[in-house]
Amino acid sequence: MPPLIRSARTAPPPSSGGSRYRNLTEDQIDAMLPPGDLVKHFVLRAVIQHMLSLIEVCDFFDDHIAASVTAFTPVADRYPRAVAAKAIRRAVGTWQGCPEALCRADPDTADRDG
Repeated sequence: MPPLIRSARTAPPPSSGGSRYRNLTEDQIDAMLPPGDLVKHFVLRAVIQHMLSLIEVCDFFDDHIAASVTAFTPVADRYPRAVAAKAIRRAVGTWQGCPEALCRADPDTADRDG
């Protein structure tokens, strides 16, 4: 699994990212997780990034993960496997990508008037 890279951009368009993983069951997702009773938050993020085929992620990605997690439990450092699998399934199934105008904006020109 690739490392999580922080950035202000995402890679493939939302229509292509994660399409092969959208119909996985929670049991199938659980089988992809590392061994142990708990899944660390950074592992959950890395799994979702990998499943969505994202090269880079942004704050919208983090917000989306937080929303997916909080549908089942508060955001924490680690989660029970069943909760992690549910949150991953939800995050992958509902990801619509980042607003391209914001994520791909040139930071040197983003604050200038048009």
